[in-house]
Amino acid sequence: MKSKQGWALSPFYFRKEIRNLSSLTPLIFVLCLIGSVHAEPIQKEKNIMTTELLEQRGKQLRTEVMQIWNNLKHSKSLRMTNDISDAVAKFIPVGTSFDDTEVILRSAGFGIWQPKESDNCDLGAGMVIEAAGVYMSEVTVLIWSKKQNVSPNVVGRVTASLSYTSL
Repeated sequence: MKSKQGWALSPFYFRKEIRNLSSLTPLIFVLCLIGSVHAEPIQKEKNIMTTELLEQRGKQLRTEVMQIWNNLKHSKSLRMTNDISDAVAKFIPVGTSFDDTEVILRSAGFGIWQPKESDNCDLGAGMVIEAAGVYMSEVTVLIWSKKQNVSPNVVGRVTASLSYTSL
């Protein structure tokens, strides 16, 4: 093997470099161990969702839904059915427990219902945004569990629609 200067590098040179690195191995191990011990409580704190945080998420969801509805209404682009699944999924991501999902939806002002078999979903929620004269705007959220018949249920898929209908 030749270096940039043209000198041949011997296998001894590589053994020496490896020995120098191997003396650092215990130090690297200790630093990784210290880092993981300090990072673990922080990670656990991130995964804890208190009722207060869930309720705050619900209020943010309501604000988002109302903003979407106002934008569609004022731009005159409100259709009979408007898909707002992405907006709702920001607040109810896949993996959220059904209990937490219910707290979020109730805090946003949704009524929760247990769907019938014909509804083809695991949890449903609805909220009337406006009822004026013969017209009504409402939001419907349908939730499917990630795995069937597993306890506790967690969200696998969320669909949401904002509908504008006549009574």
